[in-house]
Amino acid sequence: MDYNKFYIAFGKLLYSVAISDGKIQEEEYAELLKILQSEMIAIQKNIGDRDGTNVIFTEFEFDEQAITEQDTNSAFNGFASFYNENKNSFSSELKESCKSAVVRIADAYNGIVSQEQAIIDRLKEVFEN
Repeated sequence: MDYNKFYIAFGKLLYSVAISDGKIQEEEYAELLKILQSEMIAIQKNIGDRDGTNVIFTEFEFDEQAITEQDTNSAFNGFASFYNENKNSFSSELKESCKSAVVRIADAYNGIVSQEQAIIDRLKEVFEN
């Protein structure tokens, strides 16, 4: 798996849940930054990124999606396409890290709302197929 492309796809996934209710809240963006600092070590191990300097692509892609006002489905589908092309490289630990990050973003502002839960459910479905 090309880990640079993973980080870009991961940024799309996290953006898709943050924007799913119509607006990215400050708390959701703050949670993104926390995830990049805390969770990414485990993710880097799972994808074989020994350097880890390219994790910033996740934040860049998240910001790019916001600047270009991408819709939830386009962003989510970008991640799903990457996953489908690389599913053999996704360990159960990596899938769990992705799901955990999505739930953390969704829960960051006033708990998980129905639109965010829909993204969580879609992600679980993508990972099950």
